[in-house]
Amino acid sequence: MKGFIPRQRIERRATEHWRRDGLLAGFDVDRLVDRLDLGLLWEPIAPIDGQVVAAELVAEDGLITLNEDLRPLLDGNVGFYRFTIAHEIGHWDLHCDAVRGGGAVLFKEGGPLICRRLVFGRDEPPTAQLTATEAQREHQANLYATYLLAPTEVFLKAFRQVGCDGWAATYALAEHLGLSAQATLIRLAEEGLGYRDPDGNPRAGRPPQPGQASFGL
Repeated sequence: MKGFIPRQRIERRATEHWRRDGLLAGFDVDRLVDRLDLGLLWEPIAPIDGQVVAAELVAEDGLITLNEDLRPLLDGNVGFYRFTIAHEIGHWDLHCDAVRGGGAVLFKEGGPLICRRLVFGRDEPPTAQLTATEAQREHQANLYATYLLAPTEVFLKAFRQVGCDGWAATYALAEHLGLSAQATLIRLAEEGLGYRDPDGNPRAGRPPQPGQASFGL
């Protein structure tokens, strides 16, 4: 498992797929899963500490499992589905080097490495308590997912066309890119293109003064 990974490296790892596999905007994430020789399975996943789980990557089995109980939500929201899959690919690409190399990755207590995509309300950032390591790993996988689905040039082109001033524009931007709302908020914050005002609404640009609410990521 890795600790800190520079944003530039995360972006480079994600966009390698565009160059190597000739991806285009709105590409089929299921097909990319096949190219990576990962399995994809639907089955019920029990909540973790009361939190609903959308998907999990069982690294040692090279398997992404989607929660059958959330199938209507995942099938009915293309951006949410694509971001969920891309998040798990991010874990595979960033955090599972030993497994991909034929070794074993275990938690220190001896169980298999399982990376989960939790659902928090309307796909908002997590409110549950995560360890510093877990929070770092989840943020890295989220960021990777945004770059995989929308590399910088693709994201900026859409942002210039749609903007992000208010929720309507932000949701329109997310839909235009085939991203979830969370993925879009993550990228806007990372690129310094947007922030949340004191009422929690997305606004374009940077906060006008220090200390204003950010996207909370």
